[in-house]
Amino acid sequence: MSAYYVGLRIEKNKDEKRKYFDQGYQAGLSSLKVTPECGRCHFWTAINLALRSEDSRAQAFLGALGEIRDHLKESMKYEPAYAGGGAHRLLGIIDMKMPGILGGSDERAKAHFESAISESPDEPLNICS
Repeated sequence: MSAYYVGLRIEKNKDEKRKYFDQGYQAGLSSLKVTPECGRCHFWTAINLALRSEDSRAQAFLGALGEIRDHLKESMKYEPAYAGGGAHRLLGIIDMKMPGILGGSDERAKAHFESAISESPDEPLNICS
């Protein structure tokens, strides 16, 4: 979470941002070796991987997408309400923004948004997504 925070909010240089996100991703993978059932660890591993890949070539992001989704699904399995239903919300955003030919789905996006609201009805981000 710290790598995410610094990379997203403090660092301005894209290459330096990517270094922070990579550190967060690597830390997440290390934590999952010790505690594979950690929903929070899966969540932050997915977030940092997504942000690390975001400014890369489209192929790099698409290559990471399966792993991002897998970590978010694991996060939901162990801690569905963590970060205000954040894993559901992020999967919904991915499904909403990805074209159908690349695996996006408006129906799945809607279901994830509804699940996020169900898990954390007081989370403002779930209403705005």
